Amino acid sequence: METDVLDFITNMCINTIETKKLTKKINNPIVLGQLFEFRDDFDKSIEILEDVTKNKINYSEKESLKKFFGKNIGKTLINMCLHHSDYSINIRKLLNSSQDPSEKWIQNLWRVTRNLLGVTSSIEDIDDLVVDIS
Repeated sequence: METDVLDFITNMCINTIETKKLTKKINNPIVLGQLFEFRDDFDKSIEILEDVTKNKINYSEKESLKKFFGKNIGKTLINMCLHHSDYSINIRKLLNSSQDPSEKWIQNLWRVTRNLLGVTSSIEDIDDLVVDIS
């Protein structure tokens, strides 16, 4: 859990930094006007982005961008400039438990299974219950 939170926060920081760097390069009336004019034209928007950043975007990067943003990357870049990318993250650890995470996971599975099957007995009362987890 802690590693996941750390990874999430790290990625959010990287996203914020890279967004600010890109916004500085494209946030001017001329570039925004060009992006607006070609907002639904993926290839032209990429050309504008390459021109402004002075970086050539290779084929696999273009395919990734197209998969992620679709043909509207120009519109996405405009929105990135016009809207603040403010994040508010609040992480609370509600209870301090030294219980093994896998044990907590197993207990949660039992609780959910009991609810789904309508079983009211404890796990000790059921000898023939077989659970396969894939």
